[in-house]
Amino acid sequence: MTRSHEHAAEPADSAETAGPVPRAPQTGQGPAGSQADEAQAAAAPSDGEQGIGRGDAPAPGDDPDLELGAGDHEGTEDPEHGGTGVPAADLELSAPADEGAEADGPDRAAADSPDEGPGDEQASQPEPGASGDTGASRSRGPRRPRRRPSRPRTWRSLARRSTAVTTALLLTAAATGLVLWGRSAPAAPAAPVEALSVVESGGTAVYACQAAPKNTLAVVDAGETTSHTVITPVGQAAEATWGQEALDAGATTSMDTASGGVLTIESAGERAASAAGVVTSLTPGGELRGLSAAPCTQPQSVAWIVGGSAALGASAELRLENPGVTSVTVKVALYGSSGRLSLPSNGEVTISAGKAASMLLESGDSQDERLALSIEAEGGSVVPALATESLEGETPAGVDLITPGAGPSTDSLIPGVEIVEGGAQGDATSGTGAASGEASVVRVANPHSEAATVSVTMVGPDGASPLPGAQDVAIDPGSVFDISLRGVAPGAYGVRVTSDMPVASGVRLVRTAAEYPARSGVLMRDKAWIQPAAPDAVAHGVLSIPRSGGLTSTVSLSNSGARRTVRLADVAGSWHQDVVVPASRTVAVEVPTQVSAVTLSAEGGTEGLGAATVVTAQAAQATAGTLISVVPAVPDASSGERKQIILN
Repeated sequence: MTRSHEHAAEPADSAETAGPVPRAPQTGQGPAGSQADEAQAAAAPSDGEQGIGRGDAPAPGDDPDLELGAGDHEGTEDPEHGGTGVPAADLELSAPADEGAEADGPDRAAADSPDEGPGDEQASQPEPGASGDTGASRSRGPRRPRRRPSRPRTWRSLARRSTAVTTALLLTAAATGLVLWGRSAPAAPAAPVEALSVVESGGTAVYACQAAPKNTLAVVDAGETTSHTVITPVGQAAEATWGQEALDAGATTSMDTASGGVLTIESAGERAASAAGVVTSLTPGGELRGLSAAPCTQPQSVAWIVGGSAALGASAELRLENPGVTSVTVKVALYGSSGRLSLPSNGEVTISAGKAASMLLESGDSQDERLALSIEAEGGSVVPALATESLEGETPAGVDLITPGAGPSTDSLIPGVEIVEGGAQGDATSGTGAASGEASVVRVANPHSEAATVSVTMVGPDGASPLPGAQDVAIDPGSVFDISLRGVAPGAYGVRVTSDMPVASGVRLVRTAAEYPARSGVLMRDKAWIQPAAPDAVAHGVLSIPRSGGLTSTVSLSNSGARRTVRLADVAGSWHQDVVVPASRTVAVEVPTQVSAVTLSAEGGTEGLGAATVVTAQAAQATAGTLISVVPAVPDASSGERKQIILN
């Protein structure tokens, strides 16, 4: 290699003395191109004292003309060295490539080389004197482009890379340390969290009072009805309004109607005012013979009603009242003897503000003699009720108006259960062989997808005793089951229902009369449905005691827990009585005849307490017999405004 460089040096001197060499054309192999190649080869060893061969790379900054860019297609001229104007692509800078250049491969080298047109292929031939190649090598075809030499890394670039690597290592170590610390650090002890009761002062209480059953069976002889609506404001009420009519906020109002309506009570003090309202309807004769009595209740977002029938000859009308100021969407789930029952529109209905809607449960495929239903409101709350009517052939089978009680629970108490001798409640046939198609029962609904195990206990005046044949009863998933009360001794009871999972429950009381029509073989009857005691109904509740129109009322208190003392007080403040209810006992309370409503309060908690008024009336002549209904205690307005807030 050294010998070829020395031979190339001689023409270089002659080239310098002869003057500038004409610029070689970029295409063709004529004499001008040959002279340009010779001049380029002769100039190679004349760049200072150091020649540039295959094993030498130019030092950074030594010769800026040899540092080629990505787009250097123009010829390079160097007056100092007698530049020949040869294109930059023709300068072959063969230097040892660094590791990164070798790793890039031919694709990277091709990308870094300038674009070469057809004329560049011949201009890129290797120089005969630069590498010792002979002239014959010029005819081999286009030379593969070479990647420009990379500059050696300076101390600054090395410092930057070292800093980046060090920073990444430090961040990784810090993150790893945080993770390990989080796993090994002991958890902070959790402070006990308790519910805080917050009572809203004053405000407006809204109630809905239900109308009497409306002959949804469309019978011809509905009978004559005596109706009453009695409303008594409770607490410091500033105003009382019945629909658009103003009532006396400081006295009891009695109306000879059972058309129903919305009751609004405005408070005058710091505590919300309430109301004790009840609607009664007595029909002693006709095909709708019976007695219904229902309290005025406040709106709810979730409610359960257990009772009623949709079998042939029976009607169950679900009523939904929306006394609010926004539309509410209500979803109804109906359960029957064998599981869920279908409803029109899948049980969904939208109720506009201030409006009401109704739904007949016997429509479609829901004809079943055992019913239970849940009501859920979205976007507000509603006041639900279930009006029932029954007719067995031509024989009156009773009416009632059911309002919600407590929802599904593993331990429920149903107060106001009065048992009479078997022949008077449908358990036996009459002397003529006539029978009642219904008897007193405990109804249990299992809304779950698994079977529930249920036991029933009678809480009576002498203590609690298990109901025979009603221990560890399996209730199929989604089904409704009736448990007979046959054989229970006459008296006042509370029915306790316990289970291994929450179930809904209720009690049906039956009062039978004579055979009607004659020789029909069917006994007339009336019935009353009772729901489990609502939460806070005894601790902060009101209880109506209807007496007008010849009605007889008896107040019953049941206690399935420890001993409690319950205070009953006249709303007007003229009478009160503290009643001790022993554990697992039911007590009947005598209330003066002039008292139409009482407030209830209890010390030491209200778990296992229930109160109700058992209302009866006597029919005469051909339809003689006892008619019955039960009015449950309801929480007052302050209980409705009391919220449980978890402070986290």
